[in-house]
Amino acid sequence: MGRLSDMMDDEEVIRRQESKQKTIKAVKQGGRAIYREVGRRKKRFIIPAVIIGLILAFLYIPGLFMREKKLDKYTKATRNPAAVTEYEELLKNEPSADWDEDGLTNEEEQELGTDPLDPDTDGDGAYDSYEKKSLKTKPAKYDKNLLKKYVKKEDKKLGNSKDTPYKIGDVILWAKNYKAKANGSVVKTLTGYRFTGFKGYAQFPVNDYAYEVKDGRRILLDYKKNEKVWKIDGDMDVEVFDHKLEEIVALKGITGKYSYKRMNALNKFLLLLLPEEGFITATKLTEYDISPNTTADVRSYTDRLNVVNPSPERLKRNTVSLDDLNTVYNVVREEGRPVAVSLFNPKYGEYIGLITGITKNGNFIISEPLTGEFVGGMYITVKSRPVIDNNGEYRILEYFEFDGCGYSSEGGSRISFFAQQ
Repeated sequence: MGRLSDMMDDEEVIRRQESKQKTIKAVKQGGRAIYREVGRRKKRFIIPAVIIGLILAFLYIPGLFMREKKLDKYTKATRNPAAVTEYEELLKNEPSADWDEDGLTNEEEQELGTDPLDPDTDGDGAYDSYEKKSLKTKPAKYDKNLLKKYVKKEDKKLGNSKDTPYKIGDVILWAKNYKAKANGSVVKTLTGYRFTGFKGYAQFPVNDYAYEVKDGRRILLDYKKNEKVWKIDGDMDVEVFDHKLEEIVALKGITGKYSYKRMNALNKFLLLLLPEEGFITATKLTEYDISPNTTADVRSYTDRLNVVNPSPERLKRNTVSLDDLNTVYNVVREEGRPVAVSLFNPKYGEYIGLITGITKNGNFIISEPLTGEFVGGMYITVKSRPVIDNNGEYRILEYFEFDGCGYSSEGGSRISFFAQQ
């Protein structure tokens, strides 16, 4: 019995070992099957992913390299460094003159280190003479809080506050804070309004629908219905309409041609799916964005003027008022004649050229005086800002800034228009 029992035990062990080996083999075989299945699933996912990736690359990557060509503002012009010496001699010979009409003589300007051709040298909102004589501050040192302190003081006298509405031109404003109230402004342009440094709300004479104009597109501003005001958020161009502009979608195909469709659910989906730059695009526009532009580029009939030995008076002026700008527009656009212009920087000299054209956006086309050869473009930006003049009066200064042909307002350059010599 004992031996039979031992044999039975051995057989049981063998059966268990065989069963274990079968199980291991089955597991191994099943594992290979699992791995094969996982591999097949990966392939099923990878192929569509690659296809989707290629489609997205085709749609979006070209747009990174396709940008709208802008007016070339870089110059082929030759600067005349001798004009710096001429300017310094004029300044030295006219110590009692006040070229910028800021209440300080040229001699006083030089002693203070201020600019004889800029009434507010440091750009903080107060004329140089007002800072020197009334505020007893340094007119060449920028004070970011100067206008804010002035406006707060004036409001306190009148019993007003930050939230008190006020008017600039025909626009009523509610400022977000005293910084916006003191430094912000708005000026009327040919097509609407340009806001500078202002944040808050505005009410226009025609108050139906206000749009920000950005890159040729009109975007409806946020509106407070109860107060009937539109939200302004910093520097922006605004146009006002007496009706809501119809929204459309501009679709561009592989051929480069555009088709314009009314807004619907499908086109809203395409706006989400397609980029705005590339071979195939979708862009949200308004009916006004694609309407024919009645203002085209204008070139003068005469491309040449004799500007040899121009009057030194050109170096005593910085003609950046809107009246100066409108005069140039009138001569070039309406009369078809070019305008001579002096671009001067006290560090590297002067370029004298001709304004022989005005673009549809109001920018200048600059050409050589003798040959009429195109030199470069000059961007013009109409602006306004509050200032305290030399009489201590708070007012809005309307002017324009320029940038092109190697000269710019921000770079300390001056511009002067002068007659044919």
